[in-house]
Amino acid sequence: MRRAAEFKRDNASLLDGLLPEHEQEAFLQHNVANVMKGRDHKGRRVLIVNVGGGSAVNNKTMGLTPSFSKRLLTFIQDAMPLRLKEVHFVKQPMIFNVVWNMFKPFIREKLKNRIFFHGSKMLSLHKHLAPSHLPSDYGGELPAINYSGADWYPVINELLPHINNWNSYGFAKNT
Repeated sequence: MRRAAEFKRDNASLLDGLLPEHEQEAFLQHNVANVMKGRDHKGRRVLIVNVGGGSAVNNKTMGLTPSFSKRLLTFIQDAMPLRLKEVHFVKQPMIFNVVWNMFKPFIREKLKNRIFFHGSKMLSLHKHLAPSHLPSDYGGELPAINYSGADWYPVINELLPHINNWNSYGFAKNT
């Protein structure tokens, strides 16, 4: 909890009062990420992030400035209020190797051991995630995924009491 509070304090300009409605456009129109409706064969939620294809890849990858990348990695390793059990990179562009090599020295061993790279080899992905729980875009049996986030954004709004509670946590403010 201390590291999460420190992250919130150090990034207050980005996080103070942040609510889903403030990022609705990013969730619904940027076509970057979506959470699968069902859980995988181990009962876990599956988040799919789209970084593949054309100039959009270069724009997304090049948008990872060193300061943003450090902040993102700190959040993932120290402050994110959930646990990453596995991270799978699929169909990653070649430029991703450059980005990965920049990040790699700063990633703790525990997280490194949970990261897998599959490229275009869907059978490699299927060793970790059953095709019955994956969209057809990833060699699965489910319909192709819509990256708009429209399916799960309403669920986030149902969690507003928890988000407001989370936003109240942190170090005591001096008055």
